[in-house]
Amino acid sequence: MFFSKVSIVSITLVSLLMPTAASALSFSSVIAFGDSLTDNGNIAFLDTPDFQEVPFGGLQPSTAYENGRFTNGPTWVETLANRLGVSISASLEGGTNYAYGGSRTGPLGTLPPASPSLLDQLASFQTDIGGLAPSDALYVIWGASNDGFDAGLQKLQGNDPGATAIINQAVNNVTTIITELKNAGAKTIVVPNVIDLGSLPIIPRVGLSPANYTMIAVEYNALLSSALEPFRNDPTMDLIEIDAFSYFTSIFTSPEKFGITNTSDPCVDLDIVCSNPNEFLFYDGLHPTVTFHQQFGEFVASQVTVPEPSSTIGICIATGMGLLFSKRKIFQ
Repeated sequence: MFFSKVSIVSITLVSLLMPTAASALSFSSVIAFGDSLTDNGNIAFLDTPDFQEVPFGGLQPSTAYENGRFTNGPTWVETLANRLGVSISASLEGGTNYAYGGSRTGPLGTLPPASPSLLDQLASFQTDIGGLAPSDALYVIWGASNDGFDAGLQKLQGNDPGATAIINQAVNNVTTIITELKNAGAKTIVVPNVIDLGSLPIIPRVGLSPANYTMIAVEYNALLSSALEPFRNDPTMDLIEIDAFSYFTSIFTSPEKFGITNTSDPCVDLDIVCSNPNEFLFYDGLHPTVTFHQQFGEFVASQVTVPEPSSTIGICIATGMGLLFSKRKIFQ
């Protein structure tokens, strides 16, 4: 503003057998590509190298962020890394989080003042590693929300073909990143789809149609799911798909199960911060609070497991909304 071989669908009742044990995969690091939902310091480091404030206005506060993050605490990918026993920091500070707030998925060669695209982030990573991706790292690719905003503006101007082209290109960019990582040696890649863009407080506040932006998210997610099919069937890699759209929607259905009391208003308007931010879903008009980040990070971490003893099983996962079903083929 996020399984291998994973096909995830929301359901209300699940009856299945589970193995008696599941253990977390061991990873040397978490390497992330993304936008403001994942950035934990890169865009702030570019704009304010003292790493204290992010200069935003309007519904995005100019102070109030947590050390360069677009929220009031650690991002979801930091929680994920922590649960896997590793740390992750901004790439501009020597870490492995290449995400930048404001990033689109492409094109390659994005020029300032635009944020480096996910394709640019991949190129930076490839430069850093000399072309060989560590096979024991966990890779995360979560983008396309900003592409979705661009597509929405095209729809607003009556250019539906232009909106469709943006969405298709975003899917192509993500699959290009997966392909290049796989070819470089990556084995385990996490790919969340986009959340419901129409649910963001900023959309109606600036006079845009929430329904249009929800439709864009649904269209992108459907195209992404189809495009990921070859990777699901690839025995050389482990693709972990995360249905972030359904997870995010579940918070609106049962907010109390997430400890949230407000799902419609931003905690921060300009620089006025609410007194109970962790009871809000949204920190500003675009970005969720640490309450979401922490629980989503925990949820994603729960999917990065090795089921034992079988290689293809059903996993029943309790979440705030009920149950999610995943069928995962584990790469051996």
